Amino acid sequence: MAAALAFLTRLPVPRDLIPEGGELARGAIWFPLAGATVGAVTAGVGAALAGPVAPPVAGVCALATSIVLTGALHLDGLADTADALGARTPDDALLVMRDPRVGAFGVTAIAVLLLAEAGALGALLERERFAAIVTAFALARAVAPLVASRLADARPSGGLASGLAARGTPRAVAGAALATALVVVLRPHHFGWMLGAAALCTATAVGFSERRFGGVTGDVLGASVAVAEAICLVIASAH
Repeated sequence: MAAALAFLTRLPVPRDLIPEGGELARGAIWFPLAGATVGAVTAGVGAALAGPVAPPVAGVCALATSIVLTGALHLDGLADTADALGARTPDDALLVMRDPRVGAFGVTAIAVLLLAEAGALGALLERERFAAIVTAFALARAVAPLVASRLADARPSGGLASGLAARGTPRAVAGAALATALVVVLRPHHFGWMLGAAALCTATAVGFSERRFGGVTGDVLGASVAVAEAICLVIASAH
């Protein structure tokens, strides 16, 4: 759990709590719980502001809280992955993803996703659907280990995806089971649709990554988390 929090958040986690060697793979099972932690803080900030300010503003502030807590980790992956869509070949796409600059595709993808999330959060806060926020963040974090466990690393030298898949499918499945258990316990609005959306995001990310990049990268994993989070929030905010 300490490894998951240290990787997925900017929370101060004592280094002596993190096991040496393979810590990222060991922490994969706890990714959903780390996501739920971020979701709980995000919902708490939004709930505190929902009274004094308008729900849309509270939604923006809640979203900003989640971005600060995660260090915009997944947004960075989304931007790089979106920019790589314009590349001609898988090799060119990998080069684009290594470029620290953000192109038009990346900026557009981030803008659309943030607008969708802020709007969904505002609606959820107005209706006091706090459990939905927690579970959306938890489900999204279960996606990355599942995608990593199904594909080889697109880069021969290895990278984040290799480290996350080091322990294979069992830990990824266990993490998904943990996320599902949180959903069942909290039972947010439209929870069945949220589970289906997370599963669809996982399958889509696997198929897309294999065809477009010949494998998976850390940027693709980050993008899959960001997209799954946004979709789950939007579904939960529906009437």
